[in-house]
Amino acid sequence: MKPFAVWSAVTLLIIASAAVGVHVPRAPEALPLDSPPDRFSAHRAWEHLEDIAREPHPVGSAAHQRVRGYIVGELEALGLEPELQTATSLIQGPGPVTGAQVTNVLARLPGHEGGKGLLLASHYDSTPTSFGAADDGAAVAAMLETARALQHGPPLARDVLFLFSDAEETGLLGARAFMEQHPWAGEVAVALNFEARGTRGPALMFETGVGNARLVRELGRLDHPAAASFGYEVYKRMPNDTDFSVFKRAGLAGLNFAFIHGATAYHTAQDSLARLDRDSVQHHGETALELSRRLAGGDLDGYRQGGDAVFFNLPGTFVTYPQALVLPLALLLALATITLLAVGLRRGRLSIGRLLLGLVVNLAGALILGFVLMFAASRLVMRVPYDYALWNGWTSTSLYLLALTLIAAGVTLWIHRLTSRKLDVENLIGAGLLVWLVLTVLLSVVAPGASYLFALPLLLALPVAALWLREAPAERVTLVQLGSLALLTAVAVLLWAPTLALIGVALAAPAALLVGVFAFLILVGLLAPYLALSRSLPRWWVVPATAVALGLVLIVAVRLASRYDVDNRRPNSLLYFLDAEEETASWISFNRAPDAWTRRFLTDDPERTPRPEILGFPIPVLRGSAAVASLGKPEVTLLAEREEAGVRTLDVRIASHSRPAAFTSSCGPGRESARWRSTGSGSSPAHARARL
Repeated sequence: MKPFAVWSAVTLLIIASAAVGVHVPRAPEALPLDSPPDRFSAHRAWEHLEDIAREPHPVGSAAHQRVRGYIVGELEALGLEPELQTATSLIQGPGPVTGAQVTNVLARLPGHEGGKGLLLASHYDSTPTSFGAADDGAAVAAMLETARALQHGPPLARDVLFLFSDAEETGLLGARAFMEQHPWAGEVAVALNFEARGTRGPALMFETGVGNARLVRELGRLDHPAAASFGYEVYKRMPNDTDFSVFKRAGLAGLNFAFIHGATAYHTAQDSLARLDRDSVQHHGETALELSRRLAGGDLDGYRQGGDAVFFNLPGTFVTYPQALVLPLALLLALATITLLAVGLRRGRLSIGRLLLGLVVNLAGALILGFVLMFAASRLVMRVPYDYALWNGWTSTSLYLLALTLIAAGVTLWIHRLTSRKLDVENLIGAGLLVWLVLTVLLSVVAPGASYLFALPLLLALPVAALWLREAPAERVTLVQLGSLALLTAVAVLLWAPTLALIGVALAAPAALLVGVFAFLILVGLLAPYLALSRSLPRWWVVPATAVALGLVLIVAVRLASRYDVDNRRPNSLLYFLDAEEETASWISFNRAPDAWTRRFLTDDPERTPRPEILGFPIPVLRGSAAVASLGKPEVTLLAEREEAGVRTLDVRIASHSRPAAFTSSCGPGRESARWRSTGSGSSPAHARARL
C-alpha cells in the first residue's frame, strides 16, 4: 500500500478515536416522570430539588432547618421512620478547633436477612454562597428517589441505611458524628457516598478503598459505569476530603461518586437548578439504585478481601483486572522490549548511538513542548496567570484541549522531520519503546492504578515495532503493518483522549503541560511509523503548519469567548476575620492580586502572608487591615474537668453572642457545646480556640 494512503487513513482514525474517546464515559439520559415505579427518574428527583435548592442552606440557618424538615417529611411519606441524630462534632488538629452541633437525618430500609448493611450517604448542607443544587442537593434528591424506587423492586437481603449528613462543608462534621457516636455505624459493611464538584457530566467513581476488586467488578456490571483507577491514583495524592474520607478511615469498604464538569459554579451562586444537568442527576440515581440492588441483594461481607483492581472505561465496555497482575505484566513487557531491541541491534537495524539520540528527542522534545504549551495556557488563553478567580475559567475546556493537542501534534511532526536525517524511523521506534517501558515500570511501582495508560499501549506497540523493524515503512506498507498500526492507534487514543479531557476538567491550567508531554510521547514514542510515513507527503510542511494554525485560531476563539457575564460570573474571594482575643480584624482574600472589587477592602499592595490560624494550614493570603466590629466576645463556661492517665479533659460550653447577618439561627440562642482534650501534666493549662 502507498505510504500516503496509509498516513491519511491513520490520521482519520486518530481524529475519529479522539472524537469518540473524549465522550467516554457519558451520563445516561434523564428518565421522565411517568417512568416505571421501580426505575430511577431524574424528573421525579427534580421535584425534590426544587425545594432543597430554593436558597442557600448553610449550617445554622433557617433554610438549613427547612431542608432538614423537608427530608424528614419525604422519608415519612415513603413509610420509613426517619431518625434525627443530634450531636457535637469537633475537628481537633494542629490548627483551629472546628466544631458544630450537627443534626444528621437517618432512615433504614430493612432487609429480610441479618448481617451488616449498605450505607448510602450525601450531605444536606450547602455553603453560604451556594444554592447547593449540585453540591449536594442532587445527591440528596437522588437518595430520596432511590429509596422510593427500592420499595417498588424486589425485596433486599440486607438493610439499606440512608445518611443525610450535616455540616460536611464545615469539616465533615456530620459524618464524623455518625461514625463516632451513632450505633448504626457498627452495622455498616459498605458505604456509597455521592458528591459534586460541578454541575454536569457523568457521575465518576473517583475514590475507593483498600481491597476494592469485588466492588469495582460490581460497578462494572452497571448499565453506565464511569470510573478510572488513574483518577483514583491522582485523587488520593490530593488534600481533598469528602464524607467518604470519614467512612474510609473507619475501615469501611465503599465507593465515592461525583460529577465534576462545570466546576466554575462550585461553591458559588451559580450552583443552581438553572445550571444543573438532569442527566447527571440521573447518573447519580441510577448508580445508587443499581448498586443498592446488587450489593444489598446478597452477601455484603468480605468486600475488603479481594485485593485491588485496575479499571477504566472503553467505548461500550468497562475493563477491570487485578492489580496483582501489574508488576508481572511490567516485567513481561521489560523482557519483551529488551529482547526486541537486542535482536534489532544484532541485525544492524538499530544502533546504540542513534537509540540514545532518540531518547534525547523523546524526553527533551516532550518536556520543552509541554512547558511551551503551559506558557501558552497561562498567558494566551487566560487573561492573567492562573489564580483563584480563573480556576477553570474558560468557556470550553474541550476546545481549549483540542487547540493544545493540535499545536502539540504540529510541533511534533516538525521536530520529527528536522531530526529525520540523523534519526531513522527504526531507532526512533526503539527509543520510544524504551521511554514507554521506563514509564510503565515506574508507574507500576508508584501508582499501579495508572499503569494501564502505558502498559497496554506498549503491549500493542511491541508487535507493531517488530513488524516495522522487519521492513522499512517508506518502501512498502503491508496490510498486516497497517492493521497493527491501526489497532495500536485506536487503543492508545481511546485510552488517552478521555484521560487528557478529564485532566483538563479536574486540573485546569496544569493540564496544558500534560497535553504537550503525552501528545508528544504518544506520537513519537508509540506512533513513530505514522510519523515516518509523513515523509512521503509532497509538501510535508503543510500538515504541521495547518495543525499549529488551527490550534492558535482555537486559542484566540477560546480567549475571546472566555469572558464573565451575567450567566458566567467571575468567582472572587473576600472574608472578614476577627480575632476577638487580640481585638484585631483583617480583610482576607485568596486571590493572587487585588482586583477592582477587592481593592475597595485591600490596598493596592496588600501584605501576602500565610495565615495558618484561619484555615489550619499555612496557605498564603492577601491581608488588609479592617475595623474591629463590635460583635462581642464568645463566652466559654467550664462545665467539668477531670484527668485520667495523664490526659486532662475539659467539658466546656461556648456561647456565641453574634451570628452573621445572612444567617437566622435555628439553634435557639446560639449556644453550642464542645469538648476537647489537652495532653500533658495535670498542672499545665489547657488552651484552645474554637471556631463554631
